[in-house]
Amino acid sequence: MMHRRPLRLMLPLLGALALTACQQDKPQPPKGPQDFALVVPVAPAPGGGVQRISLPPAALVAPRRTDLGDVRLYDGSARELSFAIEDRANEAARQTHSFDALPIAAPEVSETSPGVSVRIDDGNRSVAVDAAEVVASTARLAVLIDTRALTDPAESIAFKAVIPRQTAVNLTVDAGSDLKSWDYLGEKVLYRPGDAPDLISAPRLPLQGEDLHDRYLRISWQAAPGVSVSGAEVATTRLAPAARTALATRGAALGDPHTLSFRPQLAAPIAAIKVSQTGPDGVVPITLYGRNAAEEPWFPLAEATLRQNDKPAVLELSGAAMREYRLEADKRTAGFSSAPRLDLLFDPVTVLGALNGVEPYRLAFGNTEAEPKALPASQLVEPAKIAALPVAQAGGNAVPPVIDLAPAQPDGPFTSRKLLLWGALLLGVLVLAFAAIRLLRSNAPPTQ
Repeated sequence: MMHRRPLRLMLPLLGALALTACQQDKPQPPKGPQDFALVVPVAPAPGGGVQRISLPPAALVAPRRTDLGDVRLYDGSARELSFAIEDRANEAARQTHSFDALPIAAPEVSETSPGVSVRIDDGNRSVAVDAAEVVASTARLAVLIDTRALTDPAESIAFKAVIPRQTAVNLTVDAGSDLKSWDYLGEKVLYRPGDAPDLISAPRLPLQGEDLHDRYLRISWQAAPGVSVSGAEVATTRLAPAARTALATRGAALGDPHTLSFRPQLAAPIAAIKVSQTGPDGVVPITLYGRNAAEEPWFPLAEATLRQNDKPAVLELSGAAMREYRLEADKRTAGFSSAPRLDLLFDPVTVLGALNGVEPYRLAFGNTEAEPKALPASQLVEPAKIAALPVAQAGGNAVPPVIDLAPAQPDGPFTSRKLLLWGALLLGVLVLAFAAIRLLRSNAPPTQ
């Protein structure tokens, strides 16, 4: 009984220590600009009121929440001001146009087969295309989308596709006016994991304001069982496409001539990754994969082909930004003689701020404990009036940051976080076992 009393006395002390530890670990909301990683000055336009504030490059990558929830607007007295994140889709009165797809290529086209012919009459002219002319290879399929009636710039295209599970399909989109010559617009990889009902990424390809008036779209892909495209939805906008910000990276290193794995050291959403050759590597088809944890499989996100002395390849993420990436060169090639250059592309972000306080105004970014406080844009100003708002300047002439790339975690079920948790659990078990043994020994009757 004498040995149990100290144990009973220690239990309240251990409980108090645990409570104190929990209180210390409880997230503390930011109290002012000093609690954020980055603070940029805001120079308002004359007149005050709600103004548009375009974020500088440093501010685009400063948030530590993927949803931009750690953004704050302060006045000179450190008082939080109301703000919203501009929704360009609402501002632009975005419209979505649905189209049915017309097959123009079959999986098997022989010299004796008449194939599929398409003829479209438009007033005084008539255009036609033969399936045998569209696809020379028997391994590709294609459908035609008639977008001639569109007058506004095309923002993006979403595919109505059937993709079997555990299948990755690369859709190539081209545009043309005569159904014979085509301009390349981009590629989109659609992938459905084996146990997931939906595609791993949104089936939408940005078109960056492409003019589709009096043109057709051709969507083609490598023939595979169960894959089909029945149509598409094209989103248009009356606004010119906003320019993206490209930021250089450093730290990328080849694991082998065909593989480059990396983890961007930021939480901000990435719109696309631009890949440029740095060595005399000729033609190299590449595939970009992504994942959020080491125990997850690599999911295909985008495909492209690098050509020496040609423009870089832009791999669109289309809302599928992940924590880790792996760039693979086609194994049929020699791969990379040196690590390619990687530039991260970011969509512009505009803050609608109610500049009704005292100067100087400041925008703050980067605090993992901050909760989202942005209001819907419609609560600050009528959507129709957003484009006419005065523009405030933010950030001055700061040098654009360079993004550090860390190596991706090794493949396998054991990550550093899991190893740490298992180590702590094992240590706790050992401590409890040691305490139990000491207690049993102290209560054991003495031997004669």
